[in-house]
Amino acid sequence: MDKYIKYDAQPGVVLYIENKGSNKECCYDLDIKDDVTELYLMVFDFCLDDNKKQFKNVSKIVILDTCGDLCLPNQMFPNVKEVISCNNHYVVKQNKLLLNKFNRSLINVFGWNTSEAIDMRGIEEIEDGAFWGCQSRVLENCDTDYIKCKEHAFDGSYFLEQPFSNGVKMAGCIVIALDKTADNVVIPEETRCMAHGLDFSQIKKMTLKTSKFCCDYYDGNLPETLIIDGCNDIDSGEIKDITGYGVKHIEVVNNKNFVTLNDIVYNKTKTTVVACLAEKTGMVELPEGVTKIEREAFRYCEINSVKFPSTLRLISDNAFADCENLKTIDFGCGLTHVGSSVSWYTFADSGLEKISFPRQVKSIGRGAFYGSQLKEITLNEDLEIIGEDSFMMCLGLESISIPKTVSTIGRCALSYVKNVYAEHFTEDMLTAIILPPAARSSQSFTVLTIDAREDVGICKTFYVPKHLKYKHINTVKCAIFDFLAGKNDITNRFYMYSSSMDEKQDTALAIYKDCNDEQAKEYVKKYAVSMLERYIETERYDDFIDFINLDILSSARLKSILQITEDAPVLAACVLDKLKTKDNSRKFVI
Repeated sequence: MDKYIKYDAQPGVVLYIENKGSNKECCYDLDIKDDVTELYLMVFDFCLDDNKKQFKNVSKIVILDTCGDLCLPNQMFPNVKEVISCNNHYVVKQNKLLLNKFNRSLINVFGWNTSEAIDMRGIEEIEDGAFWGCQSRVLENCDTDYIKCKEHAFDGSYFLEQPFSNGVKMAGCIVIALDKTADNVVIPEETRCMAHGLDFSQIKKMTLKTSKFCCDYYDGNLPETLIIDGCNDIDSGEIKDITGYGVKHIEVVNNKNFVTLNDIVYNKTKTTVVACLAEKTGMVELPEGVTKIEREAFRYCEINSVKFPSTLRLISDNAFADCENLKTIDFGCGLTHVGSSVSWYTFADSGLEKISFPRQVKSIGRGAFYGSQLKEITLNEDLEIIGEDSFMMCLGLESISIPKTVSTIGRCALSYVKNVYAEHFTEDMLTAIILPPAARSSQSFTVLTIDAREDVGICKTFYVPKHLKYKHINTVKCAIFDFLAGKNDITNRFYMYSSSMDEKQDTALAIYKDCNDEQAKEYVKKYAVSMLERYIETERYDDFIDFINLDILSSARLKSILQITEDAPVLAACVLDKLKTKDNSRKFVI
C-alpha cells in the first residue's frame, strides 16, 4: 500500500488513492469495517475491477455528485439492496440497476434475487461483469430495442449457469453462449442481439431463425455451414454481410424472398443473383433465366472463372470487384452492356488477365476493369461506348485496338495503356488517353497510332504526353484532326504542351527516335545532362545506355557527363566507349 495515499472517506471507510496526474486521483483499494452498511462514493474515480475483497454488510450505495468514473465489481458488494445516485453521470433503475447516463450502458446489477424481473427498457449497452451474481431468471423488455452486449456481461449469473438449448444459452433475447460440441447451433426466432466476441469458428453448422442481430459481432468467424431458415425479413444487404464472413456452405429454406443453388443466393424466381460466398472457388456457371447480378454479389469471391447465361442483361456495381483469382469470363450471347453509366467498377481490381468481348456487346461501363491485371484485350466490332475509367490503372496492359464502331470513349478510359491503335480519331479520344493533373504514372506518354489509310490514306503515330496543360488539350486535339485532314503538321511538337518537364524530355526523345525530327533532337540535346541524371537516379540504366548510343552528343558533352557516372562504372564505361569511337572516327577523316 506504500504507493497509495490513505483517505478517510467516512467513519469506518478508508480509501487508498493514487494520483494519476492532471488532477486525476483514483481509488484502487478500500477497507470497510463490518458495521458499515451504507457506502458513500465521492471525489475520486473508483477503479476496483480487479479487487477481490468482499463487503457483505454493505446494503446501500450512494453516489455523490463529486464522484468520478466508476468500476465496481458486483461480487465486492453481494448484498446491496438499494443504490442512489446524486451524480449527473449515473442513473439508477429499480433501485439496483446502475447505468451510465450518457451512453445508457448497464454497469451493475446489484443483489438481484430469483423472484424479481429485470426491466431492460432504455438500456443500450451491457458492460462486462454487469450481471455477476445475479440470480434473476427474467429479462423484460429487451426485445424492444437493439442492445450492445459485451462478451462477459453475464459471467457469474444464473443465465450463464443454465444448460444449453439447441446449442445456445439465452438471457432474454440475447444469445450469450454457444455450445461448440453441438451438431447444429440454432439461433432462435426471438433473438435480437448476440454478445460480442462469441466464437463461431469451431461450430460445425448454424441455423438462423431470425435476422435481427448485428453481423458485426461475428468478427469473421462464422461456422462453415450456415442455414437461413425462414427469416422473411432478412434483406439482400444482410445476406451479403453473412456470405462474406468465412462461410463455406449456405442454404436458404422456407424464405419467401430468396433461394440458394450451389452456395449462391438468388431471388425467389432465380432471375437475380444476390450474393455468392466469399469462400467459393472454381468455376461458376449461372443458370439460364438469370437477368441481373446485384451489386457486390461476387465481390471478394475466390472463383477463377464465370460463365454468363444468354438471358443476362445487367451486371451491377462492383459485382465481381476484388475477385483476385478470377481469370476467365464467358460473356455468353445475351449481355450487351458490361456495366453501364450507372453500374460502375463491375470487374475492378480483379485477377483478369485476358478478355475477349463477344460481338453483341455495345458498351463497357465506367471503371468496369479498373485496376485489374489485364494484359490482353480484344474489343469486338460493333462496340460503341467505352466508359470513363474503364481500363484505368491496368498497369500490365501494353496495347489496345479500338474498333471503328466506337463513337464514345470516356475520360481516362485508356490512360494507363501504353499503345493505342485506332482507325479514326474521335473528339473524346485524347482525354481518354491522358491523365488528370494529380494522377501519377511511370509512363511519360501514350503512343497513339491512327491508321486512317482506308478513309484518308494516312497512317501516323503520335506521341502524346500523359499530362497535358489544360489550355493545350484542345490545341493537341485540333492538331491531330488537322494532320489527318492534310493541313499543317505540328504533331511533332506535342512534347512542348506537357505540364511536366520529365514528360517533355521523354516525349521529345521518343519523337526524335521515331521521326528523326531535328527540333526534337535539339531539345533533347539541350536537356541531355538532366535526362541522364534522372535515368541514373531512377535506375533506368538501359535508357541511359540507349541515349548515349544515339550519338547526338559531342565529345565535350560526353566528357562532362562522365562526372555524373562516378558511382556507376558500367555507365561510365559506356560513355568512355562512345568517346573512343568518336576519337577514332576523327582520325580517319581526310
